[in-house]
Amino acid sequence: MTDLEQRLNEELTQVLQHIVNGEYNEARRILQPLHTAIPQNRFLSYNLALIYFKKAFDSSEQEYGNLSKPIELLRGILRTYPKDDEAHYLLGLVHEANLTDPQHLQRARSEFNRVLEDSAPYEDAQSMIRNIGVQLRVKREMSEVLSRKNGRLTHHEINTFFMWLGMIESLEPCSSRKTFYSTIADVFYADKREARRDKDYSTTNNKYHALELAINNYIERTGIQLLG
Repeated sequence: MTDLEQRLNEELTQVLQHIVNGEYNEARRILQPLHTAIPQNRFLSYNLALIYFKKAFDSSEQEYGNLSKPIELLRGILRTYPKDDEAHYLLGLVHEANLTDPQHLQRARSEFNRVLEDSAPYEDAQSMIRNIGVQLRVKREMSEVLSRKNGRLTHHEINTFFMWLGMIESLEPCSSRKTFYSTIADVFYADKREARRDKDYSTTNNKYHALELAINNYIERTGIQLLG
């Protein structure tokens, strides 16, 4: 092994340890110049994409919410290595989280399906396909139910909301969770305001109050203020 190869191996070992420890800035500091020097190396591209993906979830980072860089890096890998299962899988996770794209769930499912097409059973990919299927189902049913909604919330609608929340709470990751909670909160609090105007806030359905508790628990748990 040459001195250059030994130094490269040592630096890559440091990069992987920094990633394991969640020290993404340190990992990028070492990895970025290596990738600039050898941009065609898929190991470097993959781990740099992983770092940018992780940094996109840190609100203190400049890259917060920006998933364009990992998408670009992973697509670059797949142009040269179209059957790279790890790149397809990570790209699926990136698409799942990319709420700026209206078709993000469909794109994610396509990547996970590619993993299953090109390799033996891949349990994580199968799990994510089920995950995406649930998110798409809730999204579709929510749109259908709310488009037909007329007047005050019915017991059936409240029970349906609980069914949806139960389905999405079992998913991880679930980029649509905030959107689903926010939509339900909007409908619930609009109904609550209407009930107060009608002086009819009381309800025989205890789940009406339990739904408000579920919404408030989500706000407390995540620190995210929903509309409503």
